[in-house]
Amino acid sequence: MLIKMGFVGAVLAFSLSACGDKGPSMSGKDSAAAQEAIRSLSATVVETAGSLAVLNPKHDKQYFVDRQTQSIKECINASDFESCYKPKLDAMRYE
Repeated sequence: MLIKMGFVGAVLAFSLSACGDKGPSMSGKDSAAAQEAIRSLSATVVETAGSLAVLNPKHDKQYFVDRQTQSIKECINASDFESCYKPKLDAMRYE
């Protein structure tokens, strides 16, 4: 389940970074797509954090939201987002 959510997060993050490259010249349609990608990514992060808090009750849900956000920031510009992010997500189970 976490792998699937992580992959969804990776796809959404990639979409978000692609939309971010357009800057202020984004059309209304592109801007709406970027906002939807952000909402989807946020929902995925929150859902994954809840799952991680159940698997690893040492930390609360907010801790895992913060850790995922940090990992996304670290990996967003990586040449292969999934290869960067997935090990970090997997390690969160055992923190």
